[in-house]
Amino acid sequence: MRGFDEGRCVPSMRGEPAAPREHALAVVIHARQVNAYLTLALRQHLGSRDLPSAAAALVTDLVQGSTRQRSAILSVIVECARRPASEIDADCRDLLCIAGYDYLVRGTPGYAVAATWVDVAGHTVPRARGFVNAVLRRLTERPPAAWWEWLALPQATATQTLARRHSHPEWLVDGLREGLAAAGADPAELEPLLMANNRSPRVSLIVWPPGHPDQEVAGGEPGRYSPYAVTAGRGPAPARGSAVGVQDEGSQLAALALVRAPMAGRDERWCDAMAGPGGKAALMLSLLSERAGPAGRLLAADRHWHRARLTRTALARMARAPNGARWSVVCADARGGIWRPGSFDRVLCDVPCSGSGAICRRPDARWRRQPDELPGLVAQQRDLLRAALAATRPGGLVLYSACSLLPAETVAVVDEVCAHGEARRLSASAAVADLLGPDCLAGTDLWLLPHRHHTDGMFAALLTPA
Repeated sequence: MRGFDEGRCVPSMRGEPAAPREHALAVVIHARQVNAYLTLALRQHLGSRDLPSAAAALVTDLVQGSTRQRSAILSVIVECARRPASEIDADCRDLLCIAGYDYLVRGTPGYAVAATWVDVAGHTVPRARGFVNAVLRRLTERPPAAWWEWLALPQATATQTLARRHSHPEWLVDGLREGLAAAGADPAELEPLLMANNRSPRVSLIVWPPGHPDQEVAGGEPGRYSPYAVTAGRGPAPARGSAVGVQDEGSQLAALALVRAPMAGRDERWCDAMAGPGGKAALMLSLLSERAGPAGRLLAADRHWHRARLTRTALARMARAPNGARWSVVCADARGGIWRPGSFDRVLCDVPCSGSGAICRRPDARWRRQPDELPGLVAQQRDLLRAALAATRPGGLVLYSACSLLPAETVAVVDEVCAHGEARRLSASAAVADLLGPDCLAGTDLWLLPHRHHTDGMFAALLTPA
């Protein structure tokens, strides 16, 4: 079975857990065993079980929360186990980390944690039941606050302390510190940013166009910045094919920074060069239809066939509007010279990246990515930006965006291309400054920070071919 973006499929799990905590353990163990992305494993597991909403919410919190906080919790578990993590059976280690999250973060009483998780061990890892009981007894002898204080090592550097307490790799803590500096933010915001990465994110919806009747179906409140955003409410789910979709407000603002920027000359040929799964492309199509009507043309591309297919589905919903812009989707790599030079007026270049701005949504991303992967990503990002600039007419606009806060993937890529005389930088932040109001960070580029803006972390730079 294929079809997931990353190419990893999640086979069905064997056995049927009897309680939410057993479901959570089954998801984590299974994801590790088959090297599946956790969010996909969780989605498939819950989709194949008819769990009550409260039980599904508990499973989700235990799986995602324990993964976000895994490094900090594992440090405590190792102390209580009195042996290195490598000497603890992998299934047992997963169980103890989720149990540790239950106690240290969720605040479940110690006696309940010990009794419940020893019982879970008896059902799932019976050979380790006695060991689990001993570890959890030691864990619950101290209150959670004492353990969090214990995590602050007296001789540690600031980076080590923050990494240990907030469960981030040290290289990522340093990278986010540099990102805040590049954004012009206060260095003291680093810890709030790390804390925001460990919270469950809100679900943001997009409604096309503003005021559409489906906004009432969404059942939420208007977004903070984007006129198209609605926070997910508790009403019925939007009908299939409706004008409501799931899209972070930061992604909406990135697309709007391109679409709202002033430009002279023709303005009817737009391109989303890496469009999958199609949310930004659908917003662009809606706005292009309003601006240019049937004279407008939108081309969306993605090199993965399944993401191109998702983009086609998203754009097909928008095509119902009469007198709308025409559109097409191609499965192609934007770096392959697939368009004639100067074909487009506006190009969105939303590049694949480390995802360091959205790790709250992808709990295992911080542990999957390694710093030695960045050079390869950066090289790909530079190539994609250069291809987007080549496809844009003189005087046209390219928006380079990334769901990352690391300078290597953001300002450094744009700086290098501009330094070689390939592009001239314009103001992305000015295009949406009226939407952000006082929350707009000073500077030419657009930066969105999770702890400040309650969106995914985003970077966007507006360029015109030199």
